[in-house]
Amino acid sequence: MHTLADMRLPIGTRDVSASGGTVELVGRRGEGWAPVSSGELSLAEAVTLLAEEVPETVDAAAPDAPRFSPGEVVLWNYRRVVEVARVIRDDEHALVVWIPSGSGRLESAPADGRRTREVSLEERFTVPWVMAESTWQGPGLVRVAPHGKPWSVWFFRDPDGGPGGVYVNLELPHRRAAATGDEPARTFSRDLVLDLWLSLENPGSEDVWLKDADELDAAVTQGRYSAEQREAIRTIADAVSREVLAPWGRPLAEGWESWLPARSSRRGGGRWRRGGRAGFRPPPWTSPCRCPTLRRCERTGRARGSGTPTADRHRRAVDPTMAVVRSMIHAR
Repeated sequence: MHTLADMRLPIGTRDVSASGGTVELVGRRGEGWAPVSSGELSLAEAVTLLAEEVPETVDAAAPDAPRFSPGEVVLWNYRRVVEVARVIRDDEHALVVWIPSGSGRLESAPADGRRTREVSLEERFTVPWVMAESTWQGPGLVRVAPHGKPWSVWFFRDPDGGPGGVYVNLELPHRRAAATGDEPARTFSRDLVLDLWLSLENPGSEDVWLKDADELDAAVTQGRYSAEQREAIRTIADAVSREVLAPWGRPLAEGWESWLPARSSRRGGGRWRRGGRAGFRPPPWTSPCRCPTLRRCERTGRARGSGTPTADRHRRAVDPTMAVVRSMIHAR
């Protein structure tokens, strides 16, 4: 008789993700990990090979780094992508933010109007790009950026609100800048192309997929990275396995996959909470309405000018920050 375990895909299985990138099953919780690097570099050496200067910023792990307050709006900056986020927590371990559905973002797009995934790998890193305003699609998500680590962990949700999976985005350790004048606080990193996806379908035995290895190879071929830097990025993927996946430590063990902004009580008004514990007030932009960057509200179908109380609150919360994001188009 075959068991469910017998029906699991073998390590090394390759497939295509929903977004069109290649994926390879490289590990399973409790069953080991197939290394994706040569093992010749340490994590510190890998980060040094990839590091770059970001003027007027401070390493997020530094004692003098500015700290962000719960509820504060910050810009999450990946150079070619800038997103508006709301702080859930910022402590000695990590920055944790919430990015709700429909929140504003600035992202690079092919100048000829194609979508990123419509550009072949052979030209993906050489075609002309322009910066354009857009919104975060799909359900809201929690992001956790551990201080001093070259990755962040994204907790996705299904359309019905349940845990949808965990994405480990390989990126440079974050640097940050405090809010100044009309400009919100910012956290800076750089995406490193290669990523990991954790399926939550088998609790205690989660599958781990390596994503976009072919895109990283294309980045090397087209001069975005050197072969040595590719090895450094793969070294970071192996470090995630050792430091996060194998021990199932922070932030995987903190319950963020079940976190949602919620109304806790009539007397307390709108507050954010996790695991039933009251937190802070949610931003009004957690409504399904996506009015700030669209001509028509997707929730009500009304023209942006007609508005609803929810849509109005949504706009007031986001518009000042989006004005800063829009100004970046002209600064690049």
